[in-house]
Amino acid sequence: MYNNRAASHLKAGHYQRAQEDALQVLENDPDNEKALYRCAMALYGLEEYKESIEYLQRVVKKYPTNKEALLLHKKAQQRVREQNGEYDFDEMFDEEKESETPRLDHSSFVGPLELQT
Repeated sequence: MYNNRAASHLKAGHYQRAQEDALQVLENDPDNEKALYRCAMALYGLEEYKESIEYLQRVVKKYPTNKEALLLHKKAQQRVREQNGEYDFDEMFDEEKESETPRLDHSSFVGPLELQT
């Protein structure tokens, strides 16, 4: 029940609730592939990329053929680099050209900022 509800919450963009339900499943079944992946997706949606990577590593280690987890793992690693100020602007422009919506999937820079005068 919790696993299916986590999936529903993810579709609705209710990432905190999705994470809570996925964690509920993982309490009883710590290697549940869907719950691990859904928890990682929820954390990604909450922009908790480092934590998302931790769950994705568990998925990839236990289920190495999970292509969706491998792809999300790669994206989460890129978001962490972006939080540290490393942006691939050429890739971002290419993504924008192909996108039908104005929202791109990228992270905000959260590192220290030094102003020079």
